[in-house]
Amino acid sequence: MFTSTKLRQIVGIDKAGSLSAAAKTLNVSQSTLTKAVADVEVDLGMAIFIRTSRGVTATAAGREFLNRAERIVSDFDMLVEDTKLGRSLVDRSLRIAVAPAFQEGLYNQIAAQLIAKHASLQLSLEGTTLERGKRLLRRGDVDLLFAPFDELEHDAAFAAESIGMLKLRLFSRKEHPLLAVPSPSPEDMRDYQLVTSGVDNRYARDMFEKIYGEQDALVGQVHTIENFAVVAEVVASSDVVGLVSETYARSRTFKKRFALIDVDFLDPIELGAARLARWMPSRAMRACFEVMRTHSPARL
Repeated sequence: MFTSTKLRQIVGIDKAGSLSAAAKTLNVSQSTLTKAVADVEVDLGMAIFIRTSRGVTATAAGREFLNRAERIVSDFDMLVEDTKLGRSLVDRSLRIAVAPAFQEGLYNQIAAQLIAKHASLQLSLEGTTLERGKRLLRRGDVDLLFAPFDELEHDAAFAAESIGMLKLRLFSRKEHPLLAVPSPSPEDMRDYQLVTSGVDNRYARDMFEKIYGEQDALVGQVHTIENFAVVAEVVASSDVVGLVSETYARSRTFKKRFALIDVDFLDPIELGAARLARWMPSRAMRACFEVMRTHSPARL
């Protein structure tokens, strides 16, 4: 029976010039190679080698076969090496997209812990919109997508898991007029514009609908800026209200510049992480989830 092992043995015999020399190179018995030649010649219906007292030489038809066989063996070896190298690169790199972009800061400690525990890991983390994040993941341009769980769990292309609940807060500059209003209602908020780094998710749409009503009312009321540093500057220099995670709102940096607006109509958001379902998780992905179990952004 013709097998890849016998093909490799036939090529080895041709390179060595004799059965005895090939047996030493391939670390098999001479009788094994003799049987391999016989089996292949039977399957092909032709002689590959002419046996002489000095070794073996290829027949005319055998030479044509052996030239192609050598290319096949070489291509197979290259495929194995390239695959090993590719797997090595995959295991050493991790590309993460965070959507909406204002959540990017939630994963700072996860990134820091990953790099601390895996010094050779090449980590890339970027904030983006939800729809762009999904496209990047589907195309394999990122390895993981962190986003609201309900935006990930129903997509058959993704393997998603919940990583906890997160409370989001509205914030403003410290002298904002709304801070003088006890528990501002959605009606109180309508006099002010909002700025956020994402409106393409259900959570944001529900919040805007509570404040402004119909979708058409958002025109001129909601600004979308994907960079949270820019969002912060807009809020700091105007009466525009922003959206921030409660995690970051507890930081000294935030408290120096901003104040939280005490509203009671914002629901918690469930965080999720997704990878492509058709691919097995790499070692870098598994390492990320291991870190996330103890450094979930919902618990920070």
